[in-house]
Amino acid sequence: MKKIIRTKIAICSLGYHTNKNILPFLKKSKSFDLIGGFTRNKKNYSQINSLDLSNFIKFKSFLELLNHKGLDLVYIASPPAFLYDYVIKAIEHNINVIVEKPFYIDQKKFENINKISKKKNLLIYEALMYKHHCLYDYIDKFLNKNDKYFGRINSIKSTFGIPHLSNSNFRYSKKMGGGALNDLGVYPISLISSLISNKYKIISAKKYFDSKFKIDTLGEIIVRDVKNKISFYGNWYFGFSYQNKIEINCENRDIVIHNFFSKPINSKSEIQIQNHNKIEKIIKFPYENHFENMFLYCQNKINKKNKIKLEKYIHKQLDIFSRFN
Repeated sequence: MKKIIRTKIAICSLGYHTNKNILPFLKKSKSFDLIGGFTRNKKNYSQINSLDLSNFIKFKSFLELLNHKGLDLVYIASPPAFLYDYVIKAIEHNINVIVEKPFYIDQKKFENINKISKKKNLLIYEALMYKHHCLYDYIDKFLNKNDKYFGRINSIKSTFGIPHLSNSNFRYSKKMGGGALNDLGVYPISLISSLISNKYKIISAKKYFDSKFKIDTLGEIIVRDVKNKISFYGNWYFGFSYQNKIEINCENRDIVIHNFFSKPINSKSEIQIQNHNKIEKIIKFPYENHFENMFLYCQNKINKKNKIKLEKYIHKQLDIFSRFN
């Protein structure tokens, strides 16, 4: 029997998302050894007590975490303003990184990090977990096949928006890297960057500043895939009713997928096939843990002896983000 290589992992930032979605599966995982974690907000340590994590080390600093003997991988889930500095420190200590979105948004910072990580053959992976779900796989394959049932693809529209949160939330702090573009816009933008060909034209890229909240609360992007003749639309927002879906408009029928970007671990998924705005067919998918899938994907890249390659979407995402400056 082939020996399972277990990856030693630690966590930087122990907020709601990490405690709810990441720590529970790492605790049970046969592929990872959860060493411990560090958080700037010490109150967050009390939230993990209910998870009964035996031998979980509560590091006093991020530097202490990085110096832990034998550490292979760190998952960084801090607010956007802290991500770059944490990643730099991690790769300087020869540690592979999974970093929460948005990360690949600044060309100069990317070039610096890529130079170091490439030299050391380290993984720097932006945590876009929706890409590790069967719904994304379906769309990715759909774009690469000629299906007469649907006909030619005209456009793909993605929307991610939420009602306003508390003003104390870091998403409303410019200093912490808040704003709708960083928090939600990265989802439609990363999707577009992953699906378009290398021959594309950015038609429009806008974000709208709200003087009340002192951050951007709305945004939109339009990109034309010149090679495949498909238009991509993305929009995102704070302050209106919840939406989280993509719509594919085709010659004969449409595809609508709800809860595409964000979904609970234990939820089943479905795709609606519509004809003249009426549901004609529903394709159901089984339960899938996209959080676990992403971590296993990264582990596989780390364990391979060959050189770690950049994800193909990164340069296109950097290009699109640069248009909002």
